[in-house]
Amino acid sequence: MSDGGEGFLDAWSGTLHEITLPDPWGTPHRVPYRLRPLRDGGVAAFVESATVIGYRPNHPRSAAIALEGSSAPLGMLLAHLAANGARRITCGVGGTATSDGGIGCFDAAGDLGDVELVAAVDVLLPYRGALDFAPQKGIDASDLDEIARRLDVAAHHFATVAHLVVDEVAGAGSGGGVGGALIALGASVESGFSVVAREHRLDEALAHAAVVVTGEGRLDASSFQGKVVGSILDATPATTPVVIVCGSADRRALEVVRNLSRPIVVADCTESFGASAAYGRTGACVSALIVRALAELETGAATG
Repeated sequence: MSDGGEGFLDAWSGTLHEITLPDPWGTPHRVPYRLRPLRDGGVAAFVESATVIGYRPNHPRSAAIALEGSSAPLGMLLAHLAANGARRITCGVGGTATSDGGIGCFDAAGDLGDVELVAAVDVLLPYRGALDFAPQKGIDASDLDEIARRLDVAAHHFATVAHLVVDEVAGAGSGGGVGGALIALGASVESGFSVVAREHRLDEALAHAAVVVTGEGRLDASSFQGKVVGSILDATPATTPVVIVCGSADRRALEVVRNLSRPIVVADCTESFGASAAYGRTGACVSALIVRALAELETGAATG
């Protein structure tokens, strides 16, 4: 599953293509996207913002690096797809490394013509809600005023050029403000989770599941605000046990889980195996935790 962030592209069928684009800091890299035919003719394209303007594995993170990143490469990809005949572009929004409010994406995309653009967002926050996720990109608390200023500048730019006010639109704050840029480009907004769930008829699978396993890298309060974990919990029958596997979990998230009246096991890789193993042997850790969690469910030791 994906909520619009990492893994969104893998949720779709279609032919995989690649294009060379700069990353947010100007270094060329190969960026994947998918194309598939529409039933009434034409081509639909699927794009994942995390693969275009997200942090790549082992890329250093710091406030300076996050502040320097531009969302322009995503706009370049949208422009390329529109110029090459895509009639519909569904863009997963989440997992970005940029904090320019999406202004780079907006300016680089330019006029997309009559392309149907869909922003499949990971969180349904208003535009300035992007501030809440700035620390995840490496932004220090001392730089939040600068991020707020950038959001103000970008919002004013969108209103001036596109004549659209994105400030209070749900989803505009996703992807560090990239959601707002896509809205200014004419996109409709949908929950990324809902888009993927509909494609795979997830509701039918959950209705017949004996146990549901889901997860996230960092389980925190935002995990229950439209992201995969919270959306899976909402969509799963209350009597069905759920296993949440995570790289790490914070106190507030665990409090949310404890207050839910349902059988849940939170399996924390870092807590169980240490950070080194959690990051270096992730697959093995996840497999071991799932086995352990299923055993807990059988003995009735689950939370909730």
